[in-house]
Amino acid sequence: MGQNEYTVDGMSVTGTGRRVGFVPPADSITEFKLETSNFDASQGFTSGASINVSSRSGTNELHGSVFNQHWQQRWNATPFFTREPFNAGVRNGTIDPSKRQKQAPGRSNNYGLSASGPVYIPKIFNGRNKVFWTLTWNGIRQSKAETTSDTDRTVPNDAMKQGDFSYFLTIPNGANRFTIYDPRSARLEGTTVVRTPFPGNRGVPALNPAFGYYSKLYPTANNIAGKVNAELVNNYFASNMPKDEKFNSIVNRYDWAITQSHRVNARWQWNDRLADEYDWTYETARGLHSNGLTRINKGGNVAYLWSINSNNILDTNFGVSRFEEGSRNTTRSQITAAQVGLPAYIDQRAGAYTQLPRLDFDTISDAGGSYPVIDSKSNTYEMRANMTTIKGNHSFKYGWQERRNFFASRGPGSSTGNFQFRNNWTRATNVDNLASNHVHDWAAFMMGLPSSISIDTNDSAYWRTPRRAFFFQDDWRLSSKLRLSLGLRYEREGGTSERFHRGIAAVYLDQKSPITDMVRAAYAASPIPELPVAQFKGTGITSYLGTNGYDTATSGVHNFLPKLGVVYSLNPKTVIRGGWAMYADTLNVSNDRPYTDGFNQATGTPISNDSGLTYCCGVGAASNLAAGRTPMNDPFPVRPASGNTRFDDPYRSALDGLARYNADFNSLPYDYKPALQHRWRIGVQREITKNLMVDVSYNGAYAFTPIQRRLNFLPGQFWTKGNVRDQNNDNVLNANVANPYNISKLTALQASDPTLYRYLSGNAFFTNTNIARNRLLRDGGQFAQLRGMNLPGQDLRNGYTRYHDFQLLVERRFSSGLQTSFMYTFAGSRVRDWYANEYDALPTERPNNNTLPHRIAWTAVYETPFGKGRRFVKDGPLSYVVGNWNISWVLQSA
Repeated sequence: MGQNEYTVDGMSVTGTGRRVGFVPPADSITEFKLETSNFDASQGFTSGASINVSSRSGTNELHGSVFNQHWQQRWNATPFFTREPFNAGVRNGTIDPSKRQKQAPGRSNNYGLSASGPVYIPKIFNGRNKVFWTLTWNGIRQSKAETTSDTDRTVPNDAMKQGDFSYFLTIPNGANRFTIYDPRSARLEGTTVVRTPFPGNRGVPALNPAFGYYSKLYPTANNIAGKVNAELVNNYFASNMPKDEKFNSIVNRYDWAITQSHRVNARWQWNDRLADEYDWTYETARGLHSNGLTRINKGGNVAYLWSINSNNILDTNFGVSRFEEGSRNTTRSQITAAQVGLPAYIDQRAGAYTQLPRLDFDTISDAGGSYPVIDSKSNTYEMRANMTTIKGNHSFKYGWQERRNFFASRGPGSSTGNFQFRNNWTRATNVDNLASNHVHDWAAFMMGLPSSISIDTNDSAYWRTPRRAFFFQDDWRLSSKLRLSLGLRYEREGGTSERFHRGIAAVYLDQKSPITDMVRAAYAASPIPELPVAQFKGTGITSYLGTNGYDTATSGVHNFLPKLGVVYSLNPKTVIRGGWAMYADTLNVSNDRPYTDGFNQATGTPISNDSGLTYCCGVGAASNLAAGRTPMNDPFPVRPASGNTRFDDPYRSALDGLARYNADFNSLPYDYKPALQHRWRIGVQREITKNLMVDVSYNGAYAFTPIQRRLNFLPGQFWTKGNVRDQNNDNVLNANVANPYNISKLTALQASDPTLYRYLSGNAFFTNTNIARNRLLRDGGQFAQLRGMNLPGQDLRNGYTRYHDFQLLVERRFSSGLQTSFMYTFAGSRVRDWYANEYDALPTERPNNNTLPHRIAWTAVYETPFGKGRRFVKDGPLSYVVGNWNISWVLQSA
């Protein structure tokens, strides 16, 4: 578990999201080392594996190589779900096999060159025996059809595009889940909003001004057997979805042997990847949904090695690594909101960031996305100094390591709007929780009734996490047979900060907000029986960085990590190895960053404040809904309460604790501590014959992990118990009650905090006169889903992972042209990492699904006996044809 550490020449190249940042070309590497149980205190900043490669250095001789690996998609077997539809089309006459091939075309070339030698400038400088260089360039060009991922899509079929949803009534329980109710028929019966179904589930009108544009983007469903289900989910298989890629990479290194005691090396690296993938509308609008994925990596290091004397060596290193990621899709940004049928004022708001407005569906594939831009840049700066001292039978290694993680974020986001469609307005009642979003979201889109509308105005942010480590390691040779390794590593990881405090530090459920007293008074005037007035709190705020004395999101951690290793030689052919060590996970800006609400400011439009009886945007009563009169015709109307504006400019930190109300919030306590892990191993290695070795080992791990839970959980007494659905209880919990947060109860803010009042008057949570009963019963119900660590006074590392395995390795070293290894692993693991019920006090234990009980891996390389330096056909023309071939294979169990 946890983050792996990726390094080149000892310097980090770990990217964002716990991924490797830079992968050097194979020809630029001299050594690759993967360590999963490392008992060396000099290595850290990871609770996973350590993967280090050493770059190639030059020599006195000029060397070079050129290579190309060519791959053809048609040389591979045709995938099942490509072959079967083709054969079916041939059988029914819709495909002419003489004009179309079964396997889609595709090819890939992986090519490059490498060169090395001494630095030599005629008549100016001769670097032989002193200064050396290496250069490796690698390029990839790929053009093929995607066959492995994201090819399964759900699209509206032809009948749905015509407003006919009758098919879905034929599905078992389809009437409850897929009946479309006419939002124009909404009426109040008691406290419940009810609607009338469309007769026969047909006749849903296309009132949305953008319907004509978007409906043409969705390709025709092909309903591939084995993929599509009865509900028409996965009814479109994008068998020829393009997967094109351009990639270039360079590694350049210089080595300078100043004297026998002083050496310097410097390396720089760069790569650039541009991908054209997942363009699922390639049949209707090529390029529109290409991800345009861009990853650019830059970096390098300068190292200095000083052999002070025969007993002391100083090794210093300074490195920089930059990881950039985003999109360079220019097709989507050439479309305007006006072109799809939306008001031109959206394009005026977007300015230079016009693009295809975004549609967000539950099951149907979304259209559009965030504005394409390189929106994340992660920088890692690192300096370290290691000292090795040999004294008697002790080899001491000690040193210092300093690392800074920086992250810059920017991007317009959904610059021309994000329109979300769900079942809010087309289900039977406002408390109906049986209706599926599938088909309902398309019906709502046809009628121009989003469940939410927003448009982004984003600021940039510059994040920082400092990290520091000191370590001491003693490799103690007690005798010719026994060796101990004793180490201690100290790691300090500071909390995350933002240069201008543009972030939310934490949530405090027990603190009063600027509206708490007003909300309490409103609730007291109209309470619900299940919650006495005295028990309604109305508290809970978020706090910005730079306020309340908190400049960082968390306090950071101090970790002392001991390491112990033992090696004992029973005899010249048998060795016992064992060890135990502690490792700490990380919380740094490359992986996690606080929310930036207020600085990244979305303008939202409340669609309905009374569960669908009336609508925004000039519609009024639900019965007024018609072509030319839907929320999509004027999605951001002028707001008198907000100074006759359409859009919100960033409020920055003026939201005063209410920034995440009615939104999900994943919070971390200030004293948050990442996972802490113990790992151990004991094994026996035996040489059976001169070239055959057997290694048997037991490996184990135990990690203390922080598990997030829902903090604003619904108390257990309100949940239905047993295995029988209690629809009456569902209806009660989802029923409308008076909303104490309604803006009409907060009029005092107009004078005391007009900026906050203006923000609240445009937020659906505060404009809605109703609220679901279950939200009032939640402590912190003003947040949508509030997640965090255990409640105050409980252990922050409240979960765990247990792991044990038995490993058998049989390895035959290279001899007589054959090298092979066989490994068998028997493993078991359990985790306590989830809450079976949101109100449970502790997480629930379960088997670890990431562990395979049995795994077999067999690899081999065989050199054929033909060619130069081998037994047969050592020279002559035939040696160039049959000579120096190798055969290799890999067998792995699933």
